[in-house]
Amino acid sequence: LMASDFTLNNTQLGNVFLTAGIGEGGSLGFSGGIFKRDEPISSTIINEYTIKNYQTENNKLANINGYYLSHIKRFVAKANVGSLDLGFLQPFLSSFSNQVSGTASGELSFIASADSSYISGKAHVNRMTMGITPLGTTYYIDNQDVLFNSKGIVFDNITLTDKDKNSATMNGHIYHNLFKDMKIGLDINTNRIMALNLPRN
Repeated sequence: LMASDFTLNNTQLGNVFLTAGIGEGGSLGFSGGIFKRDEPISSTIINEYTIKNYQTENNKLANINGYYLSHIKRFVAKANVGSLDLGFLQPFLSSFSNQVSGTASGELSFIASADSSYISGKAHVNRMTMGITPLGTTYYIDNQDVLFNSKGIVFDNITLTDKDKNSATMNGHIYHNLFKDMKIGLDINTNRIMALNLPRN
């Protein structure tokens, strides 16, 4: 299976290739990844593309493997990410953020079952911009590790800055329930940072 210009939540991630097979006990296993090319991919290439073609790609963004266990309805996809556009997170965080952009790398797993869906692992954020709607502020995270678990996103001594390079240290969680009902529990320690930037009435 191959899809060119794969888009998630209005963010174009790249071209996706996956190959799948039936394993022991009827489990479905798959592997492949996400890659980019400078030139468009024709329908002929898509139809004839194989795992050997993927292995020779020079610009792989993420290698993916995983499985689906039908008897317990559990899906697991593991990704070794070289460079991932963080824009796809914005709809999940839209209850409080009007902008999410940047790139990250790391090893992440997406796990889904009948009563739970979450991302697990650690992402190294190369550069992240996040706008906080109620405050009218924008903050930046550079070269920091962010953790993901079944409860949500974990910030452990993360340094963030504002547009004037003032900094703060952030700890806490962004909790979710099946990527909905986002709740924020954050502690921010700073001597000086922009905390409110709303127009005067």
